[in-house]
Amino acid sequence: MGRIALIRLFENRGCFLMAMPADNGLKSVLQRQKGLVRQSLSGIKVLKIMIKKPISPMNHEHLINGVSNTSENHREFGIYVLTYPGDYYLSVPLVRSLQYFNPEIPVMIIPGEGFDPHNHPFDVPVMDIPDGYWGQLGHADRKFWCFQGPFERFLYLDADIICIRSLEAFRQRVLAQKEPFIFVTQPIKHEVWSVATEDSSHPQHQECIGRAHAQLGNISLLKEFDPDFKPFARYTFNNGVFASSRLILSEANFQDLYEREQAFFKRRLGKTFNWRCFDLFFGDQGRLNYLVAKREIPVLDLEPDGHYIWGGCALAFDVDMVLENRAEFSFIHWAGCPRPSPSFFCNAPLLSSLTTIYRCLKPGYGALKEIPGYSVWRHFSGDLPLWEKLRWTLKDSKKIGRGILRQVLSTSRKVDQRV
Repeated sequence: MGRIALIRLFENRGCFLMAMPADNGLKSVLQRQKGLVRQSLSGIKVLKIMIKKPISPMNHEHLINGVSNTSENHREFGIYVLTYPGDYYLSVPLVRSLQYFNPEIPVMIIPGEGFDPHNHPFDVPVMDIPDGYWGQLGHADRKFWCFQGPFERFLYLDADIICIRSLEAFRQRVLAQKEPFIFVTQPIKHEVWSVATEDSSHPQHQECIGRAHAQLGNISLLKEFDPDFKPFARYTFNNGVFASSRLILSEANFQDLYEREQAFFKRRLGKTFNWRCFDLFFGDQGRLNYLVAKREIPVLDLEPDGHYIWGGCALAFDVDMVLENRAEFSFIHWAGCPRPSPSFFCNAPLLSSLTTIYRCLKPGYGALKEIPGYSVWRHFSGDLPLWEKLRWTLKDSKKIGRGILRQVLSTSRKVDQRV
């Protein structure tokens, strides 16, 4: 074992037991990590016992009471939400928030994998599985069903979002826009992006290159997949929120891309393609960026009336201000950061523990009293039984424990290499 002793983590009904390393050089580091474990668990000692009471499914039937019709006079603009049973705790409050601020805009559910059309918590329409190749799209790529849906122009939203103000001004802007188009969030403007990606001395060069890899995919393989594709020519966007129009991307566009991708996987990677693969594209997000660029679809900015604030920012939201329609953003998007849930880790003092496993959070996040927008989420989700809260808290405690273990092991290896 050298100078490093085995580090073991046991998960036992929410409790974490760690054997400390023998290396004295790591003592202070590991003591801090151990302290974080104690802090993470300090508020949930009740979880040391087995939760014997069966946990019933979330019941949100009383939460969705908004307008939802798709008659002909409503088909000019609507909102799609992709969801499946695992994220109902997010999509139900999202739908309710959309109805609160935008009662005249129809909302339609795109059913994710595992969605039961006969047993779900929504009273808005659910899209039928489309015919043809559209119906073969799987996993998160089902979001692309929005391009063949009933709304001539639409806004698409991932489930890990909450609406915090009226979208009327944005709706009017989308309706007035000449086709083809796609609205996305663009925190880095094109004039900066085009220079920064080409100039290695530019202060934002690494940020832009890193963003392209993170949101598009494996750049080296993409150059093999399509030698004519220029991955840095356009800002690579997040596709959790976008607005566009029907059929600007066709069934044939998607079929051609997927068939070429499947052939590339077999020929170049020696493996079978599936919808959850990230070897080439960064999932559905990379594919949409690619198709928009190849089809030369003009990319417009969701700002100033359709944009979101990232949920990993150190920003507090006053729920009363939001409900009075005085928010500065249209949405909060919890992408790649802690999401609101019934867990006790969503509030201080346990919230600071999440910073140990989410390294991307902005400075000051750990000092917040709650996850950004948590009170807004609670307003639209309603309260849940204690057993549900304990279940979610246990789930988070295990996640934090695993994250701390990985950090300890990584630190141990680095010290061992230096020795």
